[in-house]
Amino acid sequence: MDERTTIAEDLRARVARSAFHRSFGMEVDDAAHGQVVLGWEAREEHLNLQGLVHGGVLATLLDTAMGLAIRSALDPGRRHVTIELGVHYLRPAHPGRL
Repeated sequence: MDERTTIAEDLRARVARSAFHRSFGMEVDDAAHGQVVLGWEAREEHLNLQGLVHGGVLATLLDTAMGLAIRSALDPGRRHVTIELGVHYLRPAHPGRL
């Protein structure tokens, strides 16, 4: 297996072991050293009162992608946490695959 495949498989296994990530429905579509692409299906329960994907839900997805990307570049046994997160929304997100 090449490094990219190994990183992606490691992150997929981590997500699969996490009740939070499983219940959220996130999937690691691709990953490499310092990079990750997540896939996720936005459903009715993720919408705000305007029928758009709630910004807090999107921020959670972004925080997870950022954390997994950092995880892919750290040595085994190292820990990481988000200490600050700022999000600039460029356009509304609608239900469906993001």
